[in-house]
Amino acid sequence: MKIIVTGATGFLGQRVCQKLKNSGYDVIALGRNQKIGNRLGVPFIPLDLRNELKEPSIKGDAMIHCAALSSPWGSKTDFLQNNVVATENVIQACLENGIRRLIHVSTSSLYFDFNDRILIKETDPLPKSFANHYAATKWLAEMAVDSVQGLETITIRPRGIYGPGDTVLFPRLLRANLKKGVPLFNNGEAIIDITYVDNVADALILCVEAGDHCLGKKYNITNDDPQVLYSLLEKVCDATGHPLNTISIPFGIGYAIAALLEGASSIFPIGEPLMTRYTLGLLAKSQTLDITAAKRDLNYAPKVSIEEGIQRFAKWWRNQK
Repeated sequence: MKIIVTGATGFLGQRVCQKLKNSGYDVIALGRNQKIGNRLGVPFIPLDLRNELKEPSIKGDAMIHCAALSSPWGSKTDFLQNNVVATENVIQACLENGIRRLIHVSTSSLYFDFNDRILIKETDPLPKSFANHYAATKWLAEMAVDSVQGLETITIRPRGIYGPGDTVLFPRLLRANLKKGVPLFNNGEAIIDITYVDNVADALILCVEAGDHCLGKKYNITNDDPQVLYSLLEKVCDATGHPLNTISIPFGIGYAIAALLEGASSIFPIGEPLMTRYTLGLLAKSQTLDITAAKRDLNYAPKVSIEEGIQRFAKWWRNQK
């Protein structure tokens, strides 16, 4: 089988390409970073998904759509272009080029509503309003995938992807730890799910191979090992060789400060605020996912434990320094 991977030069996309290649698939990688693309060891086509995909060589049996703008902050226009328009262009390319199956990488951020939520199922109600532009546009992208006719589709919603090459989850926390300390709310008692990047890549390959009973469905993906936030932070800091340094902040005060920082960043060209309300909520509120459906339908089982994943990340992190 020939598999096309979008966002192939990104954190998840690189691992998906390598996993597919190692599993014997023919792979075509699509992405914007020519330098990284040339190192993937598979055919690479540099392109921008915000434009219509007219490249005639984009043909295969399935497309894995990893590309997205994933950030707690940014302009609505940028998120719409990178998450909605890009997905619509991917769908159109699949239909025009005879690609039979589209596996779409969505996000568990859709579920977040600033409340504690445990063992969320794919069928549970979504918030009336989404936490940020990222979640809102990923939902619009899901709806585009769900509405397409003549294409086999499967969507996954992974939670907290981490591992070597991560530039978002652990690095942000480690940078805060080395500066003034990681903001801690409710004594770090929030219970959260995270997922090692290779386990997400494995889930995507299972979607490629999945039977017809999986088509049109959505699947939560985690390491199936919920962690108490404070304990998780200790593990990450110990593995990277730095003691955990925290700042205890009441949730209400932290929320107000984050709102002020967001307001300032919206008015003045100062970039992403040091803390957003969404990021604060992720540190303060419990959120875990029920992955029963993925285990039942896809035979998904995380192969790399959280502890092993942290050690692999820490080794990579130390090498970067």
